[in-house]
Amino acid sequence: MLTTTKPILTSKSVLKIASVVFGYAFWLILAQNQDLQITQTIPLSVYIANDELKLSGPEHITVGLLGKRLDLQKLDFQTIGAHIDGTNLNTAGTYPIQISTSHIFLPNYVKLLYYTPVIINLELS
Repeated sequence: MLTTTKPILTSKSVLKIASVVFGYAFWLILAQNQDLQITQTIPLSVYIANDELKLSGPEHITVGLLGKRLDLQKLDFQTIGAHIDGTNLNTAGTYPIQISTSHIFLPNYVKLLYYTPVIINLELS
């Protein structure tokens, strides 16, 4: 029996198929733990206390994120955003606001690499 299975197992087509299956399985295991960097546009929300003032400024910022492939796949980008507390902006005018990492809320398993713009101009009228 050993003499009949040895030629089958060592045939070129069986070895090619086995190498493809093992290569894909090995790639799949390694790819899941790989760190990926992505760029995403997220909404910018500004909260002001005076409802009578009209706010104009950018509606989105661009962020660079780093995380594991699986973590980034399960991340809900609809829930990510930058939030600025503008309750101290009570009069009309243009206010330059510097965005910081504390304004951008991300899960613990995702790292913020960069964000642009760093300074935004909010205009209240």
